[in-house]
Amino acid sequence: MKFSFNNMIKQVSFTLLCMSQMSYSQVILDANGPGNTTNEINAVLAPGYDAVEEVCNHSAFGDHIDEIWDPALNDYVFRFSMHVSPDNNKCVTLDRQRNEIKTYDQSPANLKGVIGETVQYKWKFKLDAGFLSSPDFTHIHQLKSVGADTNEEKQPLITLTTRYKESWGDPGSPNRHRIQLRLAEYTSAITIDEVVITPFLGEWVEVIENVTYGEIGTANYSIHIRRVSDGLVLMNYESNAIRMWKTDADFMRPKWGVYRKNNHDPQIYLRDEEVLFADFSIAESTCIDTTTYNGGWDNGTPTATKKAVFNSSVTLANDINACDCEIKSDATVIVPAGKYMKIDGDISVGTEASLLIEHTGSVVQVNDVAVTINNGTINVSTETLELKPRDFVAFGSPMSGATREGDLAPVHRVFEHIT
Repeated sequence: MKFSFNNMIKQVSFTLLCMSQMSYSQVILDANGPGNTTNEINAVLAPGYDAVEEVCNHSAFGDHIDEIWDPALNDYVFRFSMHVSPDNNKCVTLDRQRNEIKTYDQSPANLKGVIGETVQYKWKFKLDAGFLSSPDFTHIHQLKSVGADTNEEKQPLITLTTRYKESWGDPGSPNRHRIQLRLAEYTSAITIDEVVITPFLGEWVEVIENVTYGEIGTANYSIHIRRVSDGLVLMNYESNAIRMWKTDADFMRPKWGVYRKNNHDPQIYLRDEEVLFADFSIAESTCIDTTTYNGGWDNGTPTATKKAVFNSSVTLANDINACDCEIKSDATVIVPAGKYMKIDGDISVGTEASLLIEHTGSVVQVNDVAVTINNGTINVSTETLELKPRDFVAFGSPMSGATREGDLAPVHRVFEHIT
């Protein structure tokens, strides 16, 4: 008995093969159980200093950032609490409330984004099913400058915020409540992407944000948000035609938490909230150059510090080693038998693009925090040896396209083990 089948993989994010070697400078902040939360956050984001901007005027409640067990993730997570009253902003500003963590000037250098550097920010968050938003802003993530022009620095470079506006729809319409991606290249901000908030509520979502800091022409920004429970993509934005820097900035840094305007009727707009966060990661990429394939490489062959971008279709004649790989829309890259692609970092397959891996061909993705974003098709072809009754064969991941009722129907038994 012999089987030959193709596994059509359409999920949003998966890892073809992970090894322990790291090609990113990576820092991870994970919850590990109740107690000592503030000190543990500081030890990662700003050792010896204070990276927590917690509510300071509500000591009777206790810590506004703590750690709890979450059954959906089967792990400990961070809980950020906010109260309509009396919480405020640093005991100074009374028309807004802040409960955030951050990196800043006292943080290690590998947590600061500098011009020309590529950084990946990754985390999970969960908004409660009854979550409410201010009409002005309820920020849950920001990328902010330090040392920039005073007027430019007032506005975060990037903001992921939630808002509720009656003018956005009829009463009861989900369009009234949105999550927005905001960009302030200079002194004013614009919305560059927005979606209704309904699919986020009551669900864990994973965010992958990639930034190459720089001026227009050298900068790149992307954010990919998917729902953890079913992989549904909730937001997917990318642009290399925006400014990702601030004039005279020393560096850029991330913030996470809850920062909201509260000078509205709380009976209409706001309530006490608990926003959950988990699995923070900041990783600096080793990619310092790019080469693009258009029938040939325009900047030499890819290397461990050079990203491979495929603008046209190709069947690989030689093995590929690259720090990242991007297959542009409509291009097809075939990894034939006996050849491999070793990608230290991320793999991105664009709309209508394809990555086809033939039997005994392979794609190896090295970095533990790297992701594969598949907006096209990834097809892994597998062919077994001749099997006799009661013989067995083991297939490695990914095998999401093979089912007992489909490709494997003639076999005696099928077992699945997820590691």
